[in-house]
Amino acid sequence: MRDMEINGLTARVHLPDAPKGDGVHQLPPYCLQDVWKVDDYNCPTNWMHGSGNTSSYFFGIEPGKHMWLDFNGNWSHSHHVAIVMSIQGVCPINGMPTKFLRMEQYREKCPIHDHPFGADRFCQKCADKVPAKYQGFDIEHFPTKWAPQNYMTTVSHDPRKLWADGWYKDADEVLGFLITEETMRGVATHIVGEDRVFAIGIAFFLSKEPKPKPITLPVGDGTFTASASDEHYKTPYPHYKMSGICGQSVKSSKYITGVAPSSLNCEKSPSVSVLHSRSPFDEATLGNFTSDQSEVVGANIDIVEYDDSVMTKIEVGAGARIRQDLCKLDPSSLDFYQPKPAGVIYASYCLKSERDRILATGKIKERVGSFLDQIPTGNQ
Repeated sequence: MRDMEINGLTARVHLPDAPKGDGVHQLPPYCLQDVWKVDDYNCPTNWMHGSGNTSSYFFGIEPGKHMWLDFNGNWSHSHHVAIVMSIQGVCPINGMPTKFLRMEQYREKCPIHDHPFGADRFCQKCADKVPAKYQGFDIEHFPTKWAPQNYMTTVSHDPRKLWADGWYKDADEVLGFLITEETMRGVATHIVGEDRVFAIGIAFFLSKEPKPKPITLPVGDGTFTASASDEHYKTPYPHYKMSGICGQSVKSSKYITGVAPSSLNCEKSPSVSVLHSRSPFDEATLGNFTSDQSEVVGANIDIVEYDDSVMTKIEVGAGARIRQDLCKLDPSSLDFYQPKPAGVIYASYCLKSERDRILATGKIKERVGSFLDQIPTGNQ
């Protein structure tokens, strides 16, 4: 299967070759990966399993690849969708340890020092490395300019551009998710150390109200309805090189998402430009984090702990510079969203050789069998 899904919300994993060099790269190509459900196979016992509101998957990786996560399947959802991520136990947007998948906004004050922001969410105390805590962890290194929030959302992102390619650097640049065997290249190695996990966590939050209905737009001599299409995975991604990478074919799309701006039930916020900001990923060593948030929504969802002795440790490092707007300012308040996530996806990863050994054992239900196995069945 290709889709990781929970309650109609989806994510996909791509693993093209990682770009190299000091320049700023366009988005890496399409290279969709297969995924499998943890509950279907004899996986390591400490991998997270699914539940009523949680799905758990696994996939294979190789060092030297660039990972990106595709959330474009959620444009057709009836509600606006916000996405909170954890990569090895670290939020890729704010650089904070992520024990809990919850939504946070950073507007007036630094979330770790409770100190008023300067222009562009600059925190003087962060710049001065004033000791602080976040979620029970000590911080040793700090960003000086904060992202506007710790999540992505369909409210503010451009249609068909809901993806995550790397660690937030500034308003239009990330450092790509680089798959590496080198422990010291791993971002989580420096931020959470031995507390890091070898998995990805994704929580989906929905708006309280459904999205406004699509509007009809004039086109040439006629009209058409602007809407999200079920063909979202066949839509070419802007700036992506699509020439036969990984054997994928694409088709052009005739659809756009159209909503009258005045129909969005959001609070207006002034636009904020964050250019050339210093990122927590600039430094080799980062501590662990904790604090109370004045703008927080979401249930406390534990990130699973892993037994490091079970599988090979593969890290997610900060690779080449990628031109991407990972975190566009959300004009709505957190009250715009439902207080609890509509679904959570956990995705464990391992080397492809280890994945193949898991798959070779066959599905659990195929090995366990059914209570009907010893009873005559059928009607010949």
